[in-house]
Formats: sequence, C-alpha cells, structure tokens
Amino acid sequence: SSGVTNHLQSVCFIDYNNGWVVGKDNVIVITEDGGITWSLQASITTKTLNSVYFVDRHIGWAVGNNGTIVSTVNGGKIWTSQFSGILNHLQSICFVDLNNGWIVGDEGKILNTSNSGSNWTTQLSGTTNLLTSLCFKDINNGWAVGDGGTIIKTTDGGNNWALQLSGTTKNLTSVYF
Repeated sequence: SSGVTNHLQSVCFIDYNNGWVVGKDNVIVITEDGGITWSLQASITTKTLNSVYFVDRHIGWAVGNNGTIVSTVNGGKIWTSQFSGILNHLQSICFVDLNNGWIVGDEGKILNTSNSGSNWTTQLSGTTNLLTSLCFKDINNGWAVGDGGTIIKTTDGGNNWALQLSGTTKNLTSVYF
C-alpha cells in the first residue's frame, strides 16, 4: 500500500529498493525497501504531478500541470522549482544522464535541458497533438507518443523531430526502449 488515496500517475525505480511515485494533488511518495513501505515526501507545488524520473538515489525531477517542474538533489527530502516557461500540462520526463533531459506535454510541447534543468528550451515537435510519453535511448535518439496514434522520432537530440506512421488513430500512452 502506498499509504495515499490520491490517483497515482508515474513511478520510477533506480534500483531494486529505491523508487518514487507521483500523482494527483502534488503527491510524492518514496520507498527504500522495494515497495514494502512508502513515505510521503513534502512537495513544493499544489499541482498534479504526471511523471517522475531519477538518474540516481539523489537526483531527480517531476513534472506536472501548468508547466510545473520540480527537482531534487537529495532524494526528495527537499524539492525546488524549475522554470519551464510554459503553462501547458507536462506529461512525461526522461533524462539520459545528469545534464540532458526532455519533457513532453500538451499541444505537442517538447522541452529540453543540457544543464540539469537550470534552463529549459522549447523544441519543435511537428505536431499539436497531446504528447503523453517519451524515451531516449541515448543523447541523440528518442521517441515520443501521444494522441491520435502520434509517434515522433529524433536522431539529433531533438533538434529535428519526424512523424512516424503508427498504423492507428488510437491514443498512445507510453513508449520505452
């Protein structure tokens, strides 16, 4: 049991024991024993959090509604806000290392950082559809999926995104490589 009644949106484990879950109404919970017990962490936002990603036991980010980005450098004991520059709901976050990460969201929005989120810049996705999930396998190659069967791919770190045929008009909610 997570110990919360909030709708939970996203989970990220960095090893067998250590994981975080985020959800509706700014909830963040952590486990350090593989999910046997969960503890609520204090959040600095009142917004729903839709996705969480950690690169190690200490450094992670969560994204959510109204352009919300929060980060931590101490495993979530303290979360700080990062400036997204947009008010769109942010749906998914992925990092390939400590510095390089991407976020996708409403209206085809894509944000990128090369400095751990100190600055986020907009990348052109080529779509206005809701993007719900993204995954990068390395600093150059990434995919995002979304509503209406949208699949987009980059081979240059997001400088250019190309639409791919999915064969469906159904909403796609997750991608992982």
